[in-house]
Amino acid sequence: EADGVLSTNPLFLTNREDALTEIGTAQVEEACDMMMSKGINPSVVKYSLAAKCIDTANIVATKMMVGRNRIVPEFTFMDPRGAGLWDGKPLGTTEAAIWALDVEKAGSEGRDGRPPANEDGTANETLFEQVTRLRQLMSILETQYSGDSILLIFPDGTSPALLSCLIAGIPLKNVHALNFLPGELREGVTMENTRQLLNERISSTMYTDAIAMGKRELENLHAEEKQLKLLAIEESKKALKSMPQQAEPTNVRNDNRARYRADGVTKFDPDFFSAGAMGAIASMVMWRGPKDDSDKVEPMLDRKPPPVSAYANSTGAIAYASSTGAVSALAYTNSAGASVVEPEVVAPSLVTPRHNFRTSTQNSTVQVMATNVVNPNTGLDDSNLFEDVPVMSKHDRVDAAEKAMEEYLSQDDGGDDWLSSLQEMMDEE
Repeated sequence: EADGVLSTNPLFLTNREDALTEIGTAQVEEACDMMMSKGINPSVVKYSLAAKCIDTANIVATKMMVGRNRIVPEFTFMDPRGAGLWDGKPLGTTEAAIWALDVEKAGSEGRDGRPPANEDGTANETLFEQVTRLRQLMSILETQYSGDSILLIFPDGTSPALLSCLIAGIPLKNVHALNFLPGELREGVTMENTRQLLNERISSTMYTDAIAMGKRELENLHAEEKQLKLLAIEESKKALKSMPQQAEPTNVRNDNRARYRADGVTKFDPDFFSAGAMGAIASMVMWRGPKDDSDKVEPMLDRKPPPVSAYANSTGAIAYASSTGAVSALAYTNSAGASVVEPEVVAPSLVTPRHNFRTSTQNSTVQVMATNVVNPNTGLDDSNLFEDVPVMSKHDRVDAAEKAMEEYLSQDDGGDDWLSSLQEMMDEE
């Protein structure tokens, strides 16, 4: 404040550059003498971690004989309102601009009127966000220090003015009319005397002149902000233009030129392999097999169901089929002289297991068994080498489980031998 610089970044509040000056020290000592003359003896001193607040708390503790255990720091909830991009600007004009901003946009609850954001970590806050911190502070004080006389030491004049507005129910846009001056002390704050003080200050020449100057400065700050945005856009454009552009390789450019004739028609060398491959794929897609002649169409009852897989080994063969299909397989000899059995189609069955194996043997012949059973009702092959196993009822499953448990419990687990060995050891002792 002595240098006339607005400083709201919490990172720099503890710097000794923001400590109390000789004038500030004299103001604090005068306030202590005033409290002692009125018989005010605080039992708890709550102070912000700002350097000037730390110095103030030390003076209060020494001059008013307050124990060091009753000097309590507050790390966050007493911080001043963040000014954002306006942090570090001249204190007199910038503070007046913030006052004018709150009068125009803050409203009764202080939810609007946010300063522009900054990139150095300085918060750009509204009055409502500052009120939120103060409510948390009061909640802590009521919980921890009920019945104590508490002296609050703030680093700015707006925070205690906000508490006065909350006590008296005053719209927060008028909070700056109640701002505390450096070193000012107020006692016995009530709704009545706060409203009376507001009526006196809001119409004072000092406050109206400050708001008028703040409106002019606010326009200047907005214009400066627009200029900064334009400069940032121009600098980004210059940076993009100054970046070296990657040139296209010469061989690629020449290849692209070679693809065109003088008349602009594209010329490509024929690729017979690609054309042949595409023709083969197209013919496979369009092929649907030989057309059925009318005299070769088999009746529906004479058609055989789809074949199922077969499994064979070197000593014999086992075949299975679903309840509606017959066993069928392909047998051939590979280049190594081994017989191979490969199923044609796997027909799923809900009763029989589904296998899809390929078995080969060296120098041996594999036989495939196929049993065709004709259903007398439909006339179709109904081959199934495995019988359908009926589903057990709940009662049968319970009986089977009980029987299995009895067999398991009746087995000898070696417990008798273990007990007998223990008995022999005890007898030997």
